[in-house]
Amino acid sequence: MAEHISESIVLDVEGWLDAPQPIIEALQARKAGKVIIDATEAPAIPAQVAQLLIAAQQTALMHDGAFEIRNPSEAAKRSLTTLGLSDLLQDENA
Repeated sequence: MAEHISESIVLDVEGWLDAPQPIIEALQARKAGKVIIDATEAPAIPAQVAQLLIAAQQTALMHDGAFEIRNPSEAAKRSLTTLGLSDLLQDENA
């Protein structure tokens, strides 16, 4: 059985753009558990980072895991909505 990791991952837009491999590995490690992205301090989310979020959500769901963006900033909400990805914001704080 896969280990369930519920520790949140901070949405670091600059870091994810500059060096995506560590975040890809961190998201993969949580795929069968609950992937929680803390977007409290997130600036606007560019398409490249949104693509990572979509992939993380789909991978988690395919492995019977869960995906949540927690406490999204206004900039994060606006940019995901503009990109047509408001369905990623399905928590009570969205």
